[in-house]
Amino acid sequence: MSIPLSTLIEQADSAFELKDFQSAIQLYYQAHQPSQQDAEIAHSIGSCCYMTDEIESALKWLNYAVSLNDQDLYLHNSLADILSYND
Repeated sequence: MSIPLSTLIEQADSAFELKDFQSAIQLYYQAHQPSQQDAEIAHSIGSCCYMTDEIESALKWLNYAVSLNDQDLYLHNSLADILSYND
């Protein structure tokens, strides 16, 4: 029996808020379904990667999030923040 997507995201969000980024990343990975192309989940994975110093993975996921929703300024700003911090 699989865990509903909404439950996975809620659990991942809770772990993120508690700064348990490793747990959050695993839950977001479980919630990520390439067929749905969810920019918010991709952004969340990228944010977790950044918080665990996985900069290359963070950039990959945030670029992917932007590619899924290039009209979302929040996604662009998140990507720009990481790029500016790592120059």
